[in-house]
Amino acid sequence: MEVNIVNGPDIPTEILNNFETSLYELIINYASKHLDSVCMINAQSGKEFTIASIISRSEILTAELQSLGCRSGHVIGIFCENRYEYLVILLSIFSIEAIAACFNPLYSISNYL
Repeated sequence: MEVNIVNGPDIPTEILNNFETSLYELIINYASKHLDSVCMINAQSGKEFTIASIISRSEILTAELQSLGCRSGHVIGIFCENRYEYLVILLSIFSIEAIAACFNPLYSISNYL
């Protein structure tokens, strides 16, 4: 079994050439046409996550981040392994136009220096 698989159609030209829309809006506009599609599968458990479930979870996290005072331009660090929560967190950060600082929790200090 392959653990890391990225598979899907090419990105439509109208998305690639749209420079007046935020990354979050581009993702949501495209994804909203495929809400019932499976976008992630846990390689160990086989659990499937639909686009709708990822967006729903990100909206909940967005509200929580905002209640904590996170706003546009803030830098939010992510210490997360490669798992579905990573996408949820990124979407939430993008939705409030904050900056994602991504860190791999498996790296040692020397990897960051």
